[in-house]
Amino acid sequence: NASLFLLPDGTNLSVDSREMKENAFLFSGSIAALLNEYNLKYFINNIWIPWKEKFETYNYELWITGNTVEKIIEKTGLTLVQQKKYQIKVLGYVENISGTIQKAKFFISPTKYGAGLRMKVLEAMGNAAVIFLTSIDYKMLDCFIDRNNVMLYDDLQSFNQKFKEIHNDENLVKYISSNAYSLAIEKLTWDVFSEKYLYILEH
Repeated sequence: NASLFLLPDGTNLSVDSREMKENAFLFSGSIAALLNEYNLKYFINNIWIPWKEKFETYNYELWITGNTVEKIIEKTGLTLVQQKKYQIKVLGYVENISGTIQKAKFFISPTKYGAGLRMKVLEAMGNAAVIFLTSIDYKMLDCFIDRNNVMLYDDLQSFNQKFKEIHNDENLVKYISSNAYSLAIEKLTWDVFSEKYLYILEH
C-alpha cells in the first residue's frame, strides 16, 4: 500500500538574546516577486496608513527588508516624505535577518494572495517573534493557534484589536513569543523533518 506524506520546509533556530525590542512591525520579503508586491501594497494602503491616520498616538514603525528605498518608491508610489509621515522605514538588504527579527517587537505577514508555506513565517518563529498573520497564512499549518503562538488578523479592525490586546501587555508578548519558539523547536526544525524523511525512506 502506498502512503502519501506531506512535509513542509523547516527552519533553523536563531535566538541569541532577548534584547530590548523596538516599537516596530517587520516585513521581510522582496517585492520583485509579484505576490509580495501586492500583499505589501495592500497592507500599506488598506491597513497601515489608515491605522496611522486614525491612531496617531501609536508610535510604531513599519520596517521593510529585502528592498531598496528606490524600489519601494517605484512599486508603492510612496515618496520619502510620505514614508517618514507614516513611519515606514526601508532597511534594505540586512546581513543579519535573525538579529533584525529579534529587534522588532512584531513580525507582519500580510498575505492576501498566495499559496504554500511562507518560509519567512517559520524563520520568524525560529526567532521567537510575535507574528501578526492573515487567515491565509494561518491555514498553512494546523498548529497555529490565535492568541497562543500567533496573532490572527484580516482587516484594519481586527489588526487594531489584536494590537491593542498585546502592545502594552508584556506578559502576553512573552507568552506568544515563547509558544512560537516552542512550536518551532517541537515541529518545525530541520532536525524534526529529517526524522520524518528517514521514516519515509525506511517505510
